[in-house]
Amino acid sequence: VLNSLGTGAFHCGVEVYGQEFSFNYKPHGTGIFRCRPGNCPGHSYRTSVLMGEVKMTFDQVEELVSAMRPHWPGRSYHILDNNCCAFCDTF
Repeated sequence: VLNSLGTGAFHCGVEVYGQEFSFNYKPHGTGIFRCRPGNCPGHSYRTSVLMGEVKMTFDQVEELVSAMRPHWPGRSYHILDNNCCAFCDTF
Protein backbone atom coordinates (compact mmCIF):
# COMPACT_ATOMS: atom_id res chain seq x y z
CA VAL A 1 0.00 0.00 0.00
CA LEU A 2 2.67 2.52 0.99
CA ASN A 3 4.77 1.64 -2.06
CA SER A 4 1.96 2.80 -4.36
CA LEU A 5 2.11 6.15 -2.57
CA GLY A 6 5.86 6.44 -3.13
CA THR A 7 6.79 5.81 0.48
CA GLY A 8 7.30 3.00 2.96
CA ALA A 9 9.84 1.36 5.23
CA PHE A 10 12.96 0.12 3.49
CA HIS A 11 16.11 -1.77 4.31
CA CYS A 12 19.31 -0.64 2.66
CA GLY A 13 22.85 -1.88 2.34
CA VAL A 14 25.99 -0.94 0.45
CA GLU A 15 27.45 -3.40 -2.04
CA VAL A 16 31.23 -3.35 -2.30
CA TYR A 17 33.39 -6.02 -3.94
CA GLY A 18 30.49 -8.46 -4.21
CA GLN A 19 29.39 -8.14 -0.58
CA GLU A 20 26.48 -6.20 0.90
CA PHE A 21 27.20 -4.39 4.17
CA SER A 22 24.47 -3.12 6.46
CA PHE A 23 23.45 -2.60 10.08
CA ASN A 24 20.72 -4.07 12.28
CA TYR A 25 19.77 -4.68 15.89
CA LYS A 26 21.81 -7.27 17.74
CA PRO A 27 21.78 -7.59 21.55
CA HIS A 28 25.54 -8.21 21.78
CA GLY A 29 28.46 -7.06 19.66
CA THR A 30 28.38 -5.04 16.50
CA GLY A 31 25.27 -4.56 14.39
CA ILE A 32 27.31 -4.38 11.18
CA PHE A 33 26.90 -7.45 9.05
CA ARG A 34 27.53 -8.64 5.51
CA CYS A 35 25.58 -10.88 3.18
CA ARG A 36 25.29 -11.73 -0.50
CA PRO A 37 24.00 -8.66 -2.40
CA GLY A 38 20.21 -8.61 -2.54
CA ASN A 39 19.91 -11.55 -0.13
CA CYS A 40 19.66 -9.90 3.28
CA PRO A 41 17.81 -12.26 5.63
CA GLY A 42 14.40 -10.96 6.63
CA HIS A 43 14.13 -8.45 3.79
CA SER A 44 12.88 -8.55 0.21
CA TYR A 45 15.21 -7.22 -2.46
CA ARG A 46 13.68 -4.50 -4.62
CA THR A 47 16.30 -2.53 -6.53
CA SER A 48 19.90 -1.32 -6.68
CA VAL A 49 21.12 2.23 -7.11
CA LEU A 50 24.55 2.76 -8.67
CA MET A 51 26.51 5.15 -6.48
CA GLY A 52 29.81 5.19 -8.33
CA GLU A 53 33.08 3.34 -8.26
CA VAL A 54 35.03 2.35 -5.16
CA LYS A 55 38.42 4.03 -4.91
CA MET A 56 39.54 1.81 -2.02
CA THR A 57 41.13 -1.60 -2.36
CA PHE A 58 39.38 -4.68 -0.99
CA ASP A 59 41.78 -4.68 1.99
CA GLN A 60 41.09 -0.99 2.68
CA VAL A 61 37.34 -1.67 2.70
CA GLU A 62 37.89 -4.53 5.15
CA GLU A 63 39.96 -2.23 7.39
CA LEU A 64 37.27 0.46 7.25
CA VAL A 65 34.53 -1.99 8.22
CA SER A 66 36.68 -3.32 11.07
CA ALA A 67 37.29 0.24 12.31
CA MET A 68 33.55 1.03 12.16
CA ARG A 69 32.39 -2.06 14.08
CA PRO A 70 33.01 -0.70 17.63
CA HIS A 71 31.13 2.50 16.76
CA TRP A 72 28.02 0.61 15.58
CA PRO A 73 26.96 -1.70 18.42
CA GLY A 74 23.84 -3.67 17.59
CA ARG A 75 22.06 -2.50 20.73
CA SER A 76 22.34 1.12 19.47
CA TYR A 77 20.03 0.34 16.54
CA HIS A 78 16.90 2.50 16.44
CA ILE A 79 14.32 2.07 13.71
CA LEU A 80 14.03 5.84 13.08
CA ASP A 81 17.34 7.40 14.13
CA ASN A 82 20.21 4.94 14.04
CA ASN A 83 19.30 2.37 11.42
CA CYS A 84 20.58 0.73 8.26
CA CYS A 85 20.08 3.97 6.30
CA ALA A 86 22.20 5.95 8.79
CA PHE A 87 24.91 3.29 8.56
CA CYS A 88 24.89 3.35 4.77
CA ASP A 89 25.15 7.16 4.76
CA THR A 90 28.20 6.94 7.05
CA PHE A 91 29.78 4.03 5.20
